Amino acid sequence: MKWSWVGRTVLAVGSAVCVCAVQAGEQALPPPLLADVQSILRASGAQNATVLLVDGLGISGALRHGHESCPGAADAADLGAGLVALLAMRLAEAAKVDLYAPPSVTKVLPAQCKARLTLSHLLEHTSGSPSVCPGVQTIFQASDSELAAAALEKTTRTRMARLMQRELFRPLGMTASSWGVAKSACNATQGTARTLTTTPQDMAQVVQMLVQRGQVDGRTYLPQCGVERMGLSVSAVSMPGGNTPQAISRASYGLGLERFDAGGLSWLGHSGVLPGLPQGSRWAWGYSSQSQSGMVILLPDADPQTLSALTQAVARYLQRDAVLLTQR
Repeated sequence: MKWSWVGRTVLAVGSAVCVCAVQAGEQALPPPLLADVQSILRASGAQNATVLLVDGLGISGALRHGHESCPGAADAADLGAGLVALLAMRLAEAAKVDLYAPPSVTKVLPAQCKARLTLSHLLEHTSGSPSVCPGVQTIFQASDSELAAAALEKTTRTRMARLMQRELFRPLGMTASSWGVAKSACNATQGTARTLTTTPQDMAQVVQMLVQRGQVDGRTYLPQCGVERMGLSVSAVSMPGGNTPQAISRASYGLGLERFDAGGLSWLGHSGVLPGLPQGSRWAWGYSSQSQSGMVILLPDADPQTLSALTQAVARYLQRDAVLLTQR
C-alpha cells in the first residue's frame, strides 16, 4: 500500500520517533481527540495503531500511528463472528437460510434439553454447552461461529470464501478482505480455513453501513429491521421474563454483535483481544445509534488496557459531539 503523508505529526515515544499520518483524502482526528489518543499511545509505548472515526459518509477522522508490519488479521471465532452473522442475516433476508431452523451441524447438548439448537442460537452465543441448554444464557464459545459458518456452507452449498465475496466484500466495497488461510506481512501463515483477513478501512465500510441503517451508496444492502435484528438477542427476549428493556440490555450479544458501553454510549460491534495471533492483534469496532457514528481501532501488538483506553477516549469524544449536535 502506498501512503500519502497528509496531516503528518511526529511523536517521540521513548527513544523511537513514530509518525502519525492519514491517507490521501482522509481528515485527521479532531484536535481534542487527537491529543487524547496521542497521550494514550505515548504512555503505552504502542508502536503501531490505527484509529478511525466513521459516520454515514465514511471515514470522518483518522490516525495511523507508526508503520504496521502486520496488517489486521482476525480469527473467525472472534472478529469474524460479526461478519458471519451479517452474512447469515443477508442470506435470511433473501430467504436462502432460516435463522430459526436447526443448523446442519453436529453439537453435543444435554439430554434434558427440549429446545432445538438454531442458527440464531449459535450467532447470539446462546447455543448452550454440555451443561446448559440453548437459549438459557449467554456463553461465548469460539466454536459457535465456526459451526454457523459450516452450516451456512452446507445450506447454500457454497464455500464461505465465495459467500463472503459475493454477499459482503463486493457489495460493501471491502477490497482488501478475504476469507481463508492467509499469510500476513510477517510471512507467517495465520489462522485456519475459517479466517477473516481484513483491514481497518474495510471494517469502516461495515460500520458505515450499520450507521446508515443498512444503506450503501443510496441502495438498501440490508433492511433497517435486519440491522435492528443484528443488535437484538431473540433468545434473551424469548426467555421467561425476558421481554423487558432491562433483560434485553443485559444480553451480551445481538446477532453476532457484542453489546458494550463506552464513553456514556451503548455500542454494538466488537471489543476484545484476538487469541492465537503472533502479534496479539487487538480490535475494537462498532457503532452507536445514539450518536449515529462509529469507530474502528486496531492495535497490532498492545495490551488490552491500551485498547480500552482508546475505545473510551473515542467514545467520550463522540458522546460530547452528539450532545453538541442536539443543542444546535
